[in-house]
Amino acid sequence: MGRRRKVTQVHVEVAGFSLRLRFRHRGKQHTFHPGLRDCDEGRKEAQVVAKRVELDLLAGNFDPTFRKYKVSAGGGVDVPPPINAAPFSRIKTPSKTVEDLFESFLAYKREILYKSSLQRYSALLKHIVFSDIGKLPASALSQHDVALFVSSIKSKYAPISLKQRLILLAACWDWAELPNNSWKAAVEAVKVPPKMRAKVFTQQEVQAILGEIERTFPHYWGFVLFLFGTGCRLGEVIALLWKHVSEDCSTIWIGEAVTALDGRKPTKTNQARIITLNPGLRELLLGMKPIGARPEDLLFTTERGRPIMLNNFRLRVWKPTLQALDIPYRPASKARATFVTHCLQSGMAPIEVSALSGHSTQVMYQHYAGLLSAPQIPELYQ
Repeated sequence: MGRRRKVTQVHVEVAGFSLRLRFRHRGKQHTFHPGLRDCDEGRKEAQVVAKRVELDLLAGNFDPTFRKYKVSAGGGVDVPPPINAAPFSRIKTPSKTVEDLFESFLAYKREILYKSSLQRYSALLKHIVFSDIGKLPASALSQHDVALFVSSIKSKYAPISLKQRLILLAACWDWAELPNNSWKAAVEAVKVPPKMRAKVFTQQEVQAILGEIERTFPHYWGFVLFLFGTGCRLGEVIALLWKHVSEDCSTIWIGEAVTALDGRKPTKTNQARIITLNPGLRELLLGMKPIGARPEDLLFTTERGRPIMLNNFRLRVWKPTLQALDIPYRPASKARATFVTHCLQSGMAPIEVSALSGHSTQVMYQHYAGLLSAPQIPELYQ
């Protein structure tokens, strides 16, 4: 008896807002979009197309141009049902609603983003669900519909936050490959007014803060000194382990951060850097390193040896310290901008400061340009 020919299996996959077929033929990978949307009826139609491709491959009648497997203009697929399959009525694929589409987009983002980055997506979905726009067909959304939705959430966000939410919606429509992406025009229409940046801490304020914490919360003195002395992000300092510190405590490796939602993860820029410490910070680490410290032990902890939680630190240590000194409140994260500012004002080159703080050169020039070259108005009329 002759050998039975192997049947090539054709898989149906979701690709954004639509469906595609994927299979291997003669050692090559093939993908094909039959023109069907991702919904119950569309998936049924896609299975019919997949079966037809399998049968044609088996019989040697496969059309490599895929023309015979395309969806017809009326919304159906011009292929007969597979052998012994029960016929079903062809229903034109309905459009997904805005709510359904953004839920699919959120599900996709969950696979590639950290939880902390997903918060704005989830909050935006709630607005969509409770608005009139949620049940409208996504593919037929008009500029008027978009304008009404923007008006309904405009009072809930500052301009910069509103613009960020609209950018997410525009990205969702691009991801789904939908035409007439009215969200892009809405993004351009939102004008973000300039905002005065919060002042960094002066050298006198830094000295006062360190002195007050050493007196009132001595356990956290080294942690705060390290923040002001390195310009590292809060999550980066909290994540430091003794294995990240050189044997003589002269350098540290910064490549991880800790957040409340995601725990330990790569740094914000997904890049590592090595910092050479000054003598004062080196002596700090040498003095606080316990005998027999294990590589996985944290450098900075609570009084009970647990990981530092930012919100708890803010309420119990940071805020009371500023109040006791009558210093206007600024978050502890401002220690980073304080470090960068005083480094630049001391005459350090921007590229050197970027290497220490982990800022990109673009961010350095964008946010600290006034410190790099601050022109002074000349005396013109004397």
